[in-house]
This record gives sequence, structure tokens and C-alpha cells, in this order.
Amino acid sequence: MAASFPAYVILGRTGFIISSLALGVHPAVALAVSLALDWGQLTAYGLVLDRFCNPRKTRNRFARWIEKRRGRWQERLARDGWWSRLARTKPLLVMTVATVPVRGFGVLSATILAFMLGFSPARGTLAILSGALVGGAATLALYYGGVEIAHGL
Repeated sequence: MAASFPAYVILGRTGFIISSLALGVHPAVALAVSLALDWGQLTAYGLVLDRFCNPRKTRNRFARWIEKRRGRWQERLARDGWWSRLARTKPLLVMTVATVPVRGFGVLSATILAFMLGFSPARGTLAILSGALVGGAATLALYYGGVEIAHGL
């Protein structure tokens, strides 16, 4: 399992799960460990965002800029049109960003999106970890589907 950790750092959740399965780790264990690593990342990113982007705790230019951007997002979501339709599916949007098994998406992007959409920490954590679970299950399905196809050829 320790040999798979560099794959998590370099390739993310997908690389970790595939390398763990290639090393003979049970799929449930690989999925559980990847969720634990995602939760650890989520906690760290959430603390950093809360510390540096909360204008009540820090009165700096960056915090004011982030708060202004966040206010613009909230205004767009309140208006009619495409943004208002998006507002109804905010948890689904955060879950989808956390689910995508491509480097650059995942926990960091979903954490920033949940912060910008004004999610509470508990609600954001639930949406992001739900997306991570779906993404991990999709990775397992793609891996085992690919193995079955390869053995059938």
C-alpha cells in the first residue's frame, strides 16, 4: 500500500486505486484508503481557504478580492437565467467536479467551488466525499471492465 502513495501524489485518486489494484490490494481497501486520503486533503484545503479567505480573520487585499468574487458568484446565482438553473444543482455540480477522474479536477477544485458557492463546511464535505466515492467506484469499474476486455481478447 505504501508503494501506491507516490501514485496518489502524482496521479491522484485514479492513479492510487489502479496502482493499488495492480499490487494486489483488495478493491474495498483501495477505495477506503483513497477516500481517507481525499478527506485529509479536503480538511487541509478547507482550513487554508478558511484561514486566508475569511475577511473577519484577516484584513488583507487577497481576502477582500476573494470575498468580492464570491459575492459576484452569489449575485449571478440569484438572478434568472442559466446561473439560477445552476443554483438548484449546486451539490450535484460539486459532486461532479469531485468525481471526474482527471488530474486537475477532484478535491481541490471541488473545495474551491464549494467555498465560492457558499457551502457550509459540513455540506461541502458531504458533497465532495460523495463525489470522491462515485469517482473511485467509476475507476474500479473502468479498471475491471478493461481487465475483462483484455482477458477476452
